[in-house]
Amino acid sequence: QFLPATLALYLWYISLPISLAGLPAFI
Repeated sequence: QFLPATLALYLWYISLPISLAGLPAFI
C-alpha cells in the first residue's frame, strides 16, 4: 500500500523538471 504512493511521488519528481523545462515553449 505504501509502494504506489512512493512510485507516484517518484514519477512526479521526475516529470516536474521536464514540465518546467517545457514551460517556456508554451509562452
